[in-house]
Amino acid sequence: MHTNYRGEMMIRHMNIGEQVDVDFTRALRWAFVHRVGTRLRGDPRSALAPSFEEAASALGARNKIRLGKRVVAVEKIVGSVGRSKDFDGAFLPVRCSMEERWKRVDRAFHLSVDLPPVVLYKLGGR
Repeated sequence: MHTNYRGEMMIRHMNIGEQVDVDFTRALRWAFVHRVGTRLRGDPRSALAPSFEEAASALGARNKIRLGKRVVAVEKIVGSVGRSKDFDGAFLPVRCSMEERWKRVDRAFHLSVDLPPVVLYKLGGR
């Protein structure tokens, strides 16, 4: 916020570049707060997105069945294939190296651009 020439508080509108910068910074902060919270609760592993590879191995999953395209709420996605160290359990970025990729997705969100589908795997009921 800033003040106008009369001293009144005004909300400044951001362009899309500023918005995705702010969103990424906010996401990194929330991921940091989440990591600190999980460590204080004594569960540091839950600070990162679960690894698909570890979960599949633990369940003894070996077969794949294609289920076709489906809409899946982000909240139902519980892990990551190959990128579990890049995101926390809420899929917030935990590394600055994810900045450009994360911002591209955020920019598409703000501009209502459809992204290509992703490949998801179902393990057990998850």
